[in-house]
Amino acid sequence: MIDNFILDQIVKIVGDPHIKKGNKICTVFPYNTEEIRQIIELANQNKLNLFTKTCDDDFHYISEINSDGILLDLTRINKIQKIDVKSRSVNIEPGVSFFQLQKELKKYDLRAINPIGLHASNSVLNAYVERIPLLSAPKPLLANGWQCLLDMEVILPTGGIIKTGASSIMNMEKPFFWPFGCGPDLSRVISASQGSLGLATNATIKVKRIPESRKLLLFGYDNLDDSIDLLYRIQRDDIGEECIFMNNFTLSNLLSEDSSEFEKYSKNLPNWILILCLIGSEGKIKYQEEDLIDLGAITITKSPMIENIIPELLDEFFCPQRISRLLEFKKVCRKISFYTTLDKISSVNIKVNNLIQSHNYPLDELGAFITPVELGRACFIEYYIFANLSKKEEKEKMEKLYIEIYELLINLGANIDRPFGQVVKLVYSGNPTYREFLKSVKNQLDPNNIMNANRFEI
Repeated sequence: MIDNFILDQIVKIVGDPHIKKGNKICTVFPYNTEEIRQIIELANQNKLNLFTKTCDDDFHYISEINSDGILLDLTRINKIQKIDVKSRSVNIEPGVSFFQLQKELKKYDLRAINPIGLHASNSVLNAYVERIPLLSAPKPLLANGWQCLLDMEVILPTGGIIKTGASSIMNMEKPFFWPFGCGPDLSRVISASQGSLGLATNATIKVKRIPESRKLLLFGYDNLDDSIDLLYRIQRDDIGEECIFMNNFTLSNLLSEDSSEFEKYSKNLPNWILILCLIGSEGKIKYQEEDLIDLGAITITKSPMIENIIPELLDEFFCPQRISRLLEFKKVCRKISFYTTLDKISSVNIKVNNLIQSHNYPLDELGAFITPVELGRACFIEYYIFANLSKKEEKEKMEKLYIEIYELLINLGANIDRPFGQVVKLVYSGNPTYREFLKSVKNQLDPNNIMNANRFEI
């Protein structure tokens, strides 16, 4: 428990209304970079654990905090500083959510690029810094949020401030963008560190124009191999923009308002659904549809059950909110996230399904997203498993299955770039040299090991 002397110091920094005292954790709501810096310095002086939170509904990053310390809640630092229409960029603070940003950008006919599997209430800056794969990224590069960052302001665990990209160049007039800045590209050090090597407090990001027209097409297959074959042909001809696979369980959850609707969708939808969004002029969309017909692609979009929900699905691509229906299926959810290549997806999926069945976990309660992140090559996969909050035995079985799935994926050569919790040890145990290097970086940037040490246990 934090003593009263330290609490008094925190009150002097942020004011008493912006502190929430708990038994083990003191939650602090700073308003600007200077208040964050002072709190970090206070934590260093008193060797206090420091944790961070960037939004009210952060499904992906809220960690189990099992030690005393300070929780920095950055939801008050939520200004959209500048929107530059000409350069298609926007400067934001860490508390800005996708919902807030999309609403503001829409006034200028612009849109942010949404990540996969995150609710619109999540922090834009946090999602991009943590390299969450995106539905629509700059081609032909990897589809992750890090590519959308043009420059950043970062507070180090010692309280020092660094700037990356054009921000690191003195007297640089924006919108001149140089993401690599002068000298070493320090943004790569902070990227995907889960807040353990620094805290991004400001960033300029890329955005896109809202297209003249959009059309959503759905293609259904009972066999995953068939849908992968179609994807190869679609990507070879560079058709469409956003593209994602969902299994029957996932899409049924996203579409359903209640259990009866879920049952209706799950009975009528195929096992796998490829969702493709065409954008551009009416003429461009028309010739892309004709190209798809030439490829032999048979859409299920015209079926009455699907046609009625197309407008809502289009809204979901623009500002995802239905993902909460999936994540709250049984109140306890674990995500299994990794990269592999398109030619390995089917075999990996079969082996994961076999493992799940060996644990007597119902396959019809397994969520799955598959998204291509490189044309015709790499893809990002996310599985979801669930347990009832009130059933201890079911939760324990789910946690065991969660670890075993990751063990299987590592043995199959999957790339796990953002490990969490116990998975960190699994990932780095096979590469002790890299693990020691990460420890040395952590020790240099955070000598007192105060910042989000529970998230990156190296």
